Amino acid sequence: MTVTNDRYENDNGHRNYDEYLGQDKIQVRTNNEGYYSITFKKSAYVYIYLEKEGYQSLEEKGRQAQKLLTFKTSMNKTSPR
Repeated sequence: MTVTNDRYENDNGHRNYDEYLGQDKIQVRTNNEGYYSITFKKSAYVYIYLEKEGYQSLEEKGRQAQKLLTFKTSMNKTSPR
């Protein structure tokens, strides 16, 4: 799974609240039950892209960052060939 975090601050500390200046892309693995947790110190907009062998890829619509942001997503299995 890829979690993308857009920020109003670039890597050098410059801020502009009119546009996203920085971005973090993090590869995350879930636990055996499919759960994951990740923390960003600075965030403006977050979205996720899920991939797993045997399942259809899925991009979860992005959301404005909040103190706690929860995504609940189900993936569909691909049809056997």
